[in-house]
Amino acid sequence: MKITRENLRKNEITLVPESLDDLYLLYNIISPGDHIYGKTLRRIKKSKEEGRADKGERIPVYLGIETEESTFHEYADWLRIKGIIIHGPEDLVSLGSYHTFNIKAGKQLKIRKDEWKEYELKRLDEASKKSERPELVIVSIDIGESCIVSLSEFRQKTHFHIVESIPRKSAAPAQYEKVLREFFGEVLRALKQVIESEKTTAIIVAGPGFTPSNFLKFIKTKEPNLSEKIILENASTGGPTGVQEVLKKGIPEKIAGEQRIIKEIKLLEEFMKRLGKDERTVAYGEGNVEKALDFGAIDTLIIADTFLKTRDIERREKIDTLLKRVEEMGGKSIIFSTQHPAGKQVLGLGGIIALLRFPVYLQA
Repeated sequence: MKITRENLRKNEITLVPESLDDLYLLYNIISPGDHIYGKTLRRIKKSKEEGRADKGERIPVYLGIETEESTFHEYADWLRIKGIIIHGPEDLVSLGSYHTFNIKAGKQLKIRKDEWKEYELKRLDEASKKSERPELVIVSIDIGESCIVSLSEFRQKTHFHIVESIPRKSAAPAQYEKVLREFFGEVLRALKQVIESEKTTAIIVAGPGFTPSNFLKFIKTKEPNLSEKIILENASTGGPTGVQEVLKKGIPEKIAGEQRIIKEIKLLEEFMKRLGKDERTVAYGEGNVEKALDFGAIDTLIIADTFLKTRDIERREKIDTLLKRVEEMGGKSIIFSTQHPAGKQVLGLGGIIALLRFPVYLQA
């Protein structure tokens, strides 16, 4: 995320989303009632005197709208923001009519709120600081199966899951080598397609036995420059299971440092471990979390991002107060993206969970 101007006296921030993750972040930050300004295309009808009784012509205009609803389209790579026009050239648009912004990466917009919440500013600041952070790509590979996944600040995305039938080496060595090379070639083509669309500086290739190293040797013969970015790691299997094994080992964390996605996995694993032991050092669900907070017991509060996205102003204020109280009591809060499996799991637990400093009896 690129912040081009910040004027909190007027509650205005001008920014440029730079990725799909940034668009998703804006989807969770922009709320009904917020004012959005930016350049857009608007269909303008010609007057009858000009002999144009058609549907009109789309021309560029600078508009401001009061947001009513927003929609995130992950696979179309854009964010739609619909609202009533409150600013624009009066000779071309009617104030009070509706308009929809289609926001893509690289498009500048200004957001004006009645009040910016602390967690909203915090997430924008994190996105801005880490906008240059490269994505990691994991290739888990075994004989006949490979999965290619990219990791970014808020997202884990599976690009390819390739499965091929490979004959046994002992039965037909020549055929085995031929089919294996074809399989490696298919995985390499898929990998190149991924890294062409992602900011990638590190590629983790993991799998059992000699398969990862043999794949690396194959890459060196075809794409020697690409091979320089590859880090080999061990995994007991290929495919999606191999990817999860790499994540649980913390291998990407060693490479990418503070990648948020790795933090989320570790925190959720800690929560589930404590929950399984029934030590009463976790809370989940809004009611129990509030009770734990009343005891001053919350060390880490975890919220699914969609839990924050509500039209109910009173509810938003309640959530904001909850976050502030946690920080005032020395705790920290982390917002999980539901684009990632960990965030979806938190959502399944009521959208809000907490790791506690000490045991608290929460049952009624």
